[in-house]
Amino acid sequence: MLRWKKQHSLWYQNRLTGIIIAGLKFYRNHLSTLTLGCCRFHPSCSEYMKQAIKTKGILAGLGLGMRRLLRCNQFHAGGYDPVE
Repeated sequence: MLRWKKQHSLWYQNRLTGIIIAGLKFYRNHLSTLTLGCCRFHPSCSEYMKQAIKTKGILAGLGLGMRRLLRCNQFHAGGYDPVE
């Protein structure tokens, strides 16, 4: 019974990760073209969040991505900022 629950929760986690990454891909392909490609950071915020979710997990990756979005303003110089 415990093994089934663990596999079931992993299935939901993988499914949720896939949905979030699909949303990020949609944003990059369709919506980010409207902003004229003026990103302050490398990699871009959407790519950063995708990498963070894949390496750190859903919650930590979303937290890192949101922190990165909050730093995206005229008071921050930007530059190279990899997922650590």
